[in-house]
Amino acid sequence: MLPASYQRGYSEPSRELILSLLPSARSIDSVRRSLRQMGVSVPEADLQHVVDSLVEELALLNTRTLEPDCLVVFMAAIHTAVGIDMQGRRQILSCQVREGPENLEHWKEVERNLLDRGLRRVLLFVQDAFSGLAAVTEGIFPQCAVHLCTVHMLRNARKHLGKQDFRIFQSDWQGVRSAWDPELGARRFEALCQRFDGRCGTRIGYLRWHRKRLLAFLGHPSRVRASLATTNTAEAVNGQLEGLRRNSGRWFQSKRSLECKLALAVRQLHRGRWKSPRRCQIGSHIVPKG
Repeated sequence: MLPASYQRGYSEPSRELILSLLPSARSIDSVRRSLRQMGVSVPEADLQHVVDSLVEELALLNTRTLEPDCLVVFMAAIHTAVGIDMQGRRQILSCQVREGPENLEHWKEVERNLLDRGLRRVLLFVQDAFSGLAAVTEGIFPQCAVHLCTVHMLRNARKHLGKQDFRIFQSDWQGVRSAWDPELGARRFEALCQRFDGRCGTRIGYLRWHRKRLLAFLGHPSRVRASLATTNTAEAVNGQLEGLRRNSGRWFQSKRSLECKLALAVRQLHRGRWKSPRRCQIGSHIVPKG
């Protein structure tokens, strides 16, 4: 009933077959060759339609209107922002491919894009300690709190401390993390800093400078702190894409191929692990656990 320009142009069995081949294929051309070797009669146009629909799906994800309220936004990996909405659903708010190394201007564009699309009130932004990013976030979303990923903090501490000192540091940090209220956590954090002041003064000065951002997760119930303390939720997108990259011969043949595979990674999360999130309470809200 639709005009020709709005018709899919492919059958459902053809679509499912192509989608099953794309994740493990080195390129779009290799899917075409595989279909020929299998002796499956799938028109060339069908493959192009499916790839086009995936690329368009990714573009729509990065431009769709957002709800104004979000409990937590995790930012990491390939300029990815993952939100937990007021019903506890995990969803990718933005996932953009940018050329060149990670830089602050790209992150500014990502956050302004979220603002332009309707995001206004966020309880907590969780991100790594990329230079200047926390200040940018606090400028664009002035009413939100920013928390720096504690996994990245511990990795950096391991680089600056000896093996024995790092064990002590890690044990002291566990005491901070398990504190039943923010004030006790702040006191334990200061005791940790004093213990290592003489051995790693520059690093401890950095931790003190970011005290508020490193301890922001303490304002939430202990049973959800592990989920809020790291950027692992956003890194899940990167993990999905990494598997697809290995299947593609350790690199993507074109930007179009990358966008197609990225759309597949997003689909796998939204329709798989994130379809039915485990839940626990943060105040009067529900958020996923893990």
